[in-house]
Formats: sequence, structure tokens, C-alpha cells
Amino acid sequence: DYKVKTFHLNDSISIANGSFISNGGGGDLHSTLSWNPETTNMSFFEWNTQILGLDKINLEILPSYFNVKEHRWDIAQIAQVAIEPKHIHIDNFLMKRDNQFISVDGALSEDESESLVIQTNDFQLEDFSEIISLSSGLKGVVNAKVVLSNPYSDMRFIGEADVDDSFVNNQEVGDVNVAGYWDKAKESINLTGDLIFKKEKTFTFHGDYY
Repeated sequence: DYKVKTFHLNDSISIANGSFISNGGGGDLHSTLSWNPETTNMSFFEWNTQILGLDKINLEILPSYFNVKEHRWDIAQIAQVAIEPKHIHIDNFLMKRDNQFISVDGALSEDESESLVIQTNDFQLEDFSEIISLSSGLKGVVNAKVVLSNPYSDMRFIGEADVDDSFVNNQEVGDVNVAGYWDKAKESINLTGDLIFKKEKTFTFHGDYY
């Protein structure tokens, strides 16, 4: 068991009375992680771990929740994660708040028929921008889908994202639309997109990013 009295990530994000508890044996563990108990930012994660060998682990993520700026996000259903060399399988991971969600489902392996799909729906950037060390004035609503397969020997990637009502450093930017894919021949990400400000297209871009 481990406990943390206080931890400050930045001026607006802090953790108090953190607790990590893990019990079990024989390769089977049950774990919980919590912080900020009995507050509006209370958070609680619970999962099971099955260690099947030195290089094979199964995780069962149980219904959990966390709060960011007093906004609660739920992992409302059981998700499975299987990890082994050159194969990661994620089944049924869904993190949601009201109509916002982030989902991850599928597999990464050398089998080209398998792919990992990541989706966001009406995701509000403002809550998480400071956590990932982006500008505190970053805002916007993200709807996106990314499909990734075989990152080990023959990577394939395709994705698209729309960021509506975006602000950077509290300055209005507008709506940003981006689409991209992995160009195997150039070993680069090919991106195209445009910027719409007050219903007028003001900027278009296209290029390869190495």
C-alpha cells in the first residue's frame, strides 16, 4: 500500500490524500487508486491484473471515475487490455461525461487485418489542456477518429478531426478541420486541413510531416 499526502501538478490541479492499494498473489492482483476523497474532485480507479508470464499481462479495468475541475468522468463499463510482445488488444474502453466520450477499441499487432480505433465525441479541450501541459487558454470541441494498425513493421494510419469553436491563449481561432494518413513511401504523415473563422474559410494547408 502507498499513500501520498499532497501532490501539485500546477496551479489549478492538485492531489490530496492519494492512496494506492494492491492485494493478491500467484500472478493475480486487485488494485485501487484514489485521491481527493470526500471532495468535489474525488477520483477512484479499480482494476485487476493477471500476470501470465514475463511478457504477457492482462488488465481488467473495472467501473471507475475521476474528476477534473469538478467535472466527473466515468469508466462505466468493464474494459479488457491484453499486452504481449508486438500485440496489444483493448476491448470496450469507454470514458465519458454527459455527451462527451473517448473510446479505444481494437488491437495493434503485425496482423494487417487488426487495427486500433480511437474516437472522441464532443470532447472539451479546456478541462484537459493544463493536464497535458498545453496552454491554459486552449478551448474547443473535438470530434475525431483515428485508425492505426501494425506500428511494428508496416505502419498504417488514417484519421480525421474537427475542432469547433477553438481558442488559443483565449484568442478565438474558429473551426479547424484536419485529415491525415501515413505515407509509407515518404515515411511521413500527410495532412490536409482548413480553418473557418466566422463562417469564412480563411486558411488551407497541405503537406507532409516527418
